[in-house]
Amino acid sequence: PTRLSSRDPPMQFHQFLFHIENAPALKLLRSEHGAVALAFLHATFKVTHRVQVKYHDLILSLEAFLAENRDATANNLRSVSARQLIEQWADEKHRFIRKYYETGSDDPVTELTYDTEQALEWMALDSLASTHERRLWRAVRRAMERRFR
Repeated sequence: PTRLSSRDPPMQFHQFLFHIENAPALKLLRSEHGAVALAFLHATFKVTHRVQVKYHDLILSLEAFLAENRDATANNLRSVSARQLIEQWADEKHRFIRKYYETGSDDPVTELTYDTEQALEWMALDSLASTHERRLWRAVRRAMERRFR
């Protein structure tokens, strides 16, 4: 990361607001199914140390994840298929995962975007941080939640 020097102009309120409203990592944290996306993507990519997952396998894994967590997931998820969620997470508006074709293959593969990696890293920091850092991070999240209700 680039360090700011005392000569760099300070960020203005409108710049922070723009980043909070438009940064894909923050969109993921605020999204309607953000907890489902984060928990599933963490379990599928991070816990298993996978960089890529075949698109079809990702759909099957999400179907199983949703079935296992049916009681904990929101009611509005019951009307959305795993394929629809994966497509939404990969679309231009969300960009939580990247879906693409490798050379010579007709089967798409998926991988996490940089922004999703960042969101997962922030959540991991929350679980590992000291009590003071945890309180500070929760205060920031509460402020973001109030801002975007």
